[in-house]
Order: sequence, then structure tokens, then C-alpha cells
Amino acid sequence: MNTRDINRIPKLILLLERVWLKQSDSRFFQLIDGLEKAFVENGGSTISKKVTFVITTDVEQEGTLLDSFNVEDDEFIQFLERYVVEDASETESIRMQELLLLFKLLWSSQPDTRFFQLIDNLKHRYAANDSAIISRRYKYRMSDGFEQPGTALDAYYVEDTNFIEFLKTRL
Repeated sequence: MNTRDINRIPKLILLLERVWLKQSDSRFFQLIDGLEKAFVENGGSTISKKVTFVITTDVEQEGTLLDSFNVEDDEFIQFLERYVVEDASETESIRMQELLLLFKLLWSSQPDTRFFQLIDNLKHRYAANDSAIISRRYKYRMSDGFEQPGTALDAYYVEDTNFIEFLKTRL
């Protein structure tokens, strides 16, 4: 039994499309990454963790890791509604529409999954088959000094055409 309203899915997809039309040169994961950062900057409930990333050359670099996995969709929808400007570009992109349609179909088949949960799950599945997603190791220092190791997936450079083909295999 579904506990979340399935009608939120097309609403969120429509808002994503409106935002993406204004940034049509962005790839899907670039769009999501930018929206997640803007969401945090505008007071969204994403968890920010100060971490030390361990680059492949074993060089450490301080940074911030955003964790939106538990953000409720209603909160993100409210943010997108404020973020969207109605006079968005009328430019239509087949790539955007195809990707968003596939994403909507996939999400509709698992409506209890929150948006950022689905994004995170898709990144992990895609990373298993394509090296375009960069796995970054990090260490998170807890308040008591304990270091918690982890891995973050960076999908910023994934080409939309490749992701579209991947989504087709998930349906």
C-alpha cells in the first residue's frame, strides 16, 4: 500500500522541466546537483556534513557533503515552486522530455520512494555499469572525534543520452 500521494510525481516532474528549460545546456545530474545546492542555500532540510574527501592520489581535501536522501518531496516541491519563474524559455528539448518521461514512469512504479532516494538509488545502479560516475571516498569527523568513512557518488558529468538508455533498461 502506498503511503505517499502519487500525484506529487507528475507535479515534481513538471517543475523540474520548467527549471531545466531555463538551463537547457545542463545535463540531468548537473541540474539536480545545482538544485540540491540551491535548496540548501534557501534553508532546505538537507543535511550538510563537513568531510575530508580522499582523492584517488590519496590527497585529502576538505569539503561539504550534501545528504538529501531523507528530504520529503513536499518540502522540495515547495522550494521548486518558489524557484520556478513562469516565463521560462519556450525552447523544447526532446532529450529533456524523454529523460523526464522515463524518470516519471520509473518513479511511478515505486511511488513510496522519495525523489532524492530515487536519485541516489539510480546513481548507485548506474555507477555499477559506467565509470562516468566518480566514486569519492571521504571521512566524516563526528563531534566526538570519531571518523566515519564513506563514499559519495558524483554524477555531474554523466551524459544524458547514456542515462536515457540506462533508464530504458530499468522499466
